[in-house]
Amino acid sequence: MICKPLLGFAVAFFVFLSTLRSEPLNVVVGDLTFKRPAAWVFEPPKGNSSSVSRFVISLENEKPAGDVRFYLPGKTPAEARKLWKSYAAPEDVGTFRVEEKKIGKQTITYISLHGKLKVPGEKQSNQVGFIGAVIPIGENFMHVRMAGSADLVEKSTATFKRMVEEAVQDREAERN
Repeated sequence: MICKPLLGFAVAFFVFLSTLRSEPLNVVVGDLTFKRPAAWVFEPPKGNSSSVSRFVISLENEKPAGDVRFYLPGKTPAEARKLWKSYAAPEDVGTFRVEEKKIGKQTITYISLHGKLKVPGEKQSNQVGFIGAVIPIGENFMHVRMAGSADLVEKSTATFKRMVEEAVQDREAERN
């Protein structure tokens, strides 16, 4: 017969262990805290990835079709524009877009591309979507990028931008 205090301790211990396995709600990169959208799954970087952290995303009732990665340090906005434009297949260069958004004293540069990508050393990808954000961190920059199926990226862009902009807004509010 197990005594009640020991049984209570065992239940509490297993509840505690289950909380250790839960996914983090935030990713902290430099002085920015990105809040994970509820539908996105956290996945730590694997191997010798240069990304700090990763979210795996999918459309409802589908297998994962893309991911969001965080990189520090990143390229300047001009370097990022040049790099990603070079990845566009010639017929898809017209889908390349750059947008700037000012939040407080900070300017976020969004870079997007939809169609075929030709990444050096890899097979050309068909109908992918990409959106990246270049965010100032002190004298440097960090990148957050979402890539995946064109449909996934199109449907998730508003959520991605909201996550990025809220992180910058929260940082700006703390500074004031």
